[in-house]
Order: sequence, then structure tokens, then C-alpha cells
Amino acid sequence: TGCLPPAYAGRLEPYGIYVPSTPPPPSGYGLFVNPHMAGGNQNSYAAASANKWQMEVGERTIPFISFTPNARGSMYWYFGQAGAEVFEAWADIAAHYKLDPSLTQVGGLSMGGYAGWKLGGQFPDLFAAAPMIVPCPSAGVVWVQGAPTVPGGVASENILLAPSFRNVPQYIWTGSIDPVCSHWAQVDYANQMDAMGYRYMFYSFIGQGHAWVLGNEFQPMVEWMGFRR
Repeated sequence: TGCLPPAYAGRLEPYGIYVPSTPPPPSGYGLFVNPHMAGGNQNSYAAASANKWQMEVGERTIPFISFTPNARGSMYWYFGQAGAEVFEAWADIAAHYKLDPSLTQVGGLSMGGYAGWKLGGQFPDLFAAAPMIVPCPSAGVVWVQGAPTVPGGVASENILLAPSFRNVPQYIWTGSIDPVCSHWAQVDYANQMDAMGYRYMFYSFIGQGHAWVLGNEFQPMVEWMGFRR
């Protein structure tokens, strides 16, 4: 009670989709669940620089569809209706295109990267891998080390879901001076991966903050994504 409806309420649920130029193989397309960043929407990856990621994932030997849900608004951190919409959009795509469920990965940029942690940790049986760029370590921004409160609340900390990634390898790009999605907490997460002996790749780009996009340099991440099942 007392909760306001989301900014984008109602039955209409728009999403952005990248469909490869080649037809699906007999087993179906792979799928990249690519949630948008805070302040964004389903069109966030339509720009040429960001769309390069989806295009390079899509146009390969085994083509992949990528999609970005609106998630009921710009900044709901994929909780509640915002999280449910990811799966509702996914179901709509599956009704229109043949998908290979074993070839599904999840990840995004900033809040979209947090969604990779959140959704991948909640439903690890659905995803083969989780590539992320400057992912936020909790459901909020500007987490100052040692602060008495956690943006989004303690329960939203990604590190709590870390044990769920035993069978879901991760590939993470961070900026060493990122104050928005705090780098120190990203490093803490990587240390937790080490302690558990889990598979991950963690890159810290020296001198980079949060508002950087690698443009045409997604290929190393795409090669890592591969065709994991």
C-alpha cells in the first residue's frame, strides 16, 4: 500500500531488439539479455557506439538476438515490475523468433550491469555467462567506502548473490576512478570471486571513471562471450 505505479505503467511494454541479418540455425538464435543503464530506456543501445556491442554479438557464426526492455521506466533497478518485464519481453521474442535456450547470456552497462548481477544471480540456471561494463555494486549510485548506508539498501548488494555464480562465468570491465558505480566495491566483489574459486575476468581501466564507452572495442568481450552453453 502507498506505492506509486511505475513511470511507464499499463499493458504496453516497449523493448528494443537487434535481429541479426542471417536466419537462425536449426537450433535457433542465441539470446543476449542486455538491460539498459540508469536514466535510459529501451532505446539506450540504439546509438552506433553502444549498438556495436549488440551487432558484434549478433553477427557471428551462431547469430544472437539482443534485446533491451524498457523495464517500466528509467531507474527501477530491475526489481518488482521492472524485473518482471525483462521476462515478459523475453517471452514475446520467443513467440516470434526461434531461440536456443542453452545459448543465453545477460549483461549490460552501469545499472544494466547491475541487472546482469541481479538476474544472473537470481536465475543462474537460465544464463551461460554474464558480461558487464561498469556495473553498479548495489541498487544505487555513489557508494562511499565506509559510509553507514548502502545506496539501494544492504539487501541490494550484488555481493550477496555472488555464491549463485558457480556455473555462470563473468567478464567485468570497470574504471579505476569510477565514483558512480563505486570501483572499490567492484574490487571487493572480485575478491569474493577469488575466495570462492569461481570463474571470472575483471579488468580495471586505469584513470577511467564511469562515463566512458569503448566504442568499437567490444570485440575482446564478444570473443570471451563466445558460444557458451
